[in-house]
Amino acid sequence: MPDNFSLLITGSWLYYAILALLFGITAFLYYRITIPVVSPAKRYFLLSLRVIILLFMALLLFSPVATFLFTSEEKPVNYFLIDRSESITFKDGTEREKTIKQFLADLASSPLAKNSKVITFSSQPDSGKFQFSDSLRFDGDLTNFEEIFNYFHDRKIKNASLTIISDGVITDGNIPGVSAEKIGLPVYTVAIGDSTPRKDIVVENVVYNEVVFLGTSSPVTTTIQIAGFADKDIAVSLLEDGKKIAEETVSIGENGTVSSTFNYRPRTTGMKKLAISVQEFPDEVNKLNNYSPFYVSVVENKRKVLILSGAPTPDVTFVKNALTGDSTLTVRSMTYDSDMRPLEKDINESILDSTGVLFLLNFPSQAIPQKMFDGIINLISNRNVPFFIMINQYSDKGLLKKLEPFLPVILSTGAGVEFEGQPGLAKGVERNPLFYSTSPGALKAWDDLPPVLIPNFRAEARPESQVLAYVKLNSRVMPNPLIVSRNFGSKRSLAVIAGDIWKWKLKAKNENLFDDFLFSTAKWLGAVKDKKRFSLRTNKKFYARNEQVEFVAELYTESFDPLSDGEVSVTLNSPQGKTSFSLSSTGSGIYQGIYKPETPGDYTFTGVATLDGKVIATDGGNFNTGDINIELLNPYTDAGFLRNLSSITGGEFYYYTNYLKLFDDLTQFNKESSVEIKTTETHNLWNNPWLLIIIVLLLSLEWFFRKREGMM
Repeated sequence: MPDNFSLLITGSWLYYAILALLFGITAFLYYRITIPVVSPAKRYFLLSLRVIILLFMALLLFSPVATFLFTSEEKPVNYFLIDRSESITFKDGTEREKTIKQFLADLASSPLAKNSKVITFSSQPDSGKFQFSDSLRFDGDLTNFEEIFNYFHDRKIKNASLTIISDGVITDGNIPGVSAEKIGLPVYTVAIGDSTPRKDIVVENVVYNEVVFLGTSSPVTTTIQIAGFADKDIAVSLLEDGKKIAEETVSIGENGTVSSTFNYRPRTTGMKKLAISVQEFPDEVNKLNNYSPFYVSVVENKRKVLILSGAPTPDVTFVKNALTGDSTLTVRSMTYDSDMRPLEKDINESILDSTGVLFLLNFPSQAIPQKMFDGIINLISNRNVPFFIMINQYSDKGLLKKLEPFLPVILSTGAGVEFEGQPGLAKGVERNPLFYSTSPGALKAWDDLPPVLIPNFRAEARPESQVLAYVKLNSRVMPNPLIVSRNFGSKRSLAVIAGDIWKWKLKAKNENLFDDFLFSTAKWLGAVKDKKRFSLRTNKKFYARNEQVEFVAELYTESFDPLSDGEVSVTLNSPQGKTSFSLSSTGSGIYQGIYKPETPGDYTFTGVATLDGKVIATDGGNFNTGDINIELLNPYTDAGFLRNLSSITGGEFYYYTNYLKLFDDLTQFNKESSVEIKTTETHNLWNNPWLLIIIVLLLSLEWFFRKREGMM
């Protein structure tokens, strides 16, 4: 029912009253004498009908508007956020699970239940409707408070209160501060569990290098938090792929923090799963945090360089001597002569398997066996091994044609003569890493280098190549390229079209120029971009039990443009066997997919990218699920965080032992925050069909009675 009603007209009510009076007098005169004569009761009845009809019709002339006023009370909604993460299962003597279920039972039986909503949360608020029952499971793999406030902010909820029942242990997202204040709602918190650490040993932190060089010691330092085990000796171990490789004993005087350092020296390359494991004691309250695994990548500590020459010339000796001076390189050489066997001893074609950078001098040559030549082509074309090539008078023109697709230049026959020329640097090379030198004025020294032998070839740089130096003859720079680099996708190469470059070392004014140029060349060639045409990775390396794994792949063309119409399949090796699935393209060369492991353990995966049924590339990696339960690493109640959260939002903080006071406080909050809402409804009566229907019905009724009495 409306609390108030008003009727408004466009004119004055005085005018309406005068008009109504005139209509009433007219009706009275009309029914004062009737033919035939009817009884007074019938006459007054018909007179009343006529007066009502005329009053309604007169009202319509003044465009009447009816206004109804309604008053209601809006009570705030009490939201209860229940933490269902696995840290609630931690046994600290306070029976956390039982406490939360008792809280829900008390809430269900209180008057607050009528205007309350219960939402469970873990990594985010759960969307399903909560049912008061004993079936609540505390199995959430993460605890994210930030998502709680994002949830209420997105829904623009007002006139409400939030009550969070939790241990305050955050394992995902940021600590909410500004986001909690922004929603403008009071946040009440109930701390579940005990904040006092019991007897426990925790691997708190591990510091290590993610990339470790083969055969080189790398420190692994761990920080261990100890409570309740004073005056004890504790064994700390370093594990590699589940096997103990080092151990030391740490003596503890009092409770606090101790550290331990291991020198990890890997023996093989590849991805290694390491772990710090601390001795367990029977009376420890939480043994799951005595173990902390991590992954490191073991790589070759020196890049392996192979110098391959088709003739024993001074250039071979000078280049090898220069590169050997770089401590980051392992340099081997194979020099062929007429007998098809390398002059060096104890070396054969198997060296190609471990070669990372090629220096091809006097190449290609008929003196090199066909098997060796094919191996070089395979390294360059299929494995994308970067190479330096010196094309000179020893280079076979016929064999060069087979190598030409991979060269930074296109070769053709020259003018028919060989000549000597100096290098003339191209513009802009001062910013090129190949010309970095430890000596001042090194760039200027290139102008004073002695001439070298220019072979009878005409070279033209490819479009994707860069000419770094031209041939200079008698101080005149010719269009003939002398030094050309190519950096195309994952392929790198550098060509020097000259012979006798040893003169740049022996007869140069700057004695470091030759060595620095070769050092920079080896470094530049070896630093092929990490970006691959196809890469597959997971969003992290370690996952909690039941946590989903996100796969992300990137696929590119040979020119590294995003390729979105390919297909990416993933084969997963799990403790239960193999599983295969495909990733979906999301555009811009990105492919994504989700996998939820069913069992804990170590997983390896291999991805294959195909286009039109042809394999483009493969990639792989590994991850672990279940070794780290982040919810139980530090499960002690963070009462300080919960108290601060309530303080900055205008709420109140409670321990689990006195949460019944929360119900009284929320009842008072509801009374103080209830809002009286007044709503107004307006209806135009002059065009209201119901009013017109009433007038027609009244006219029909008057006509019916008049006809029945035989009145005119």
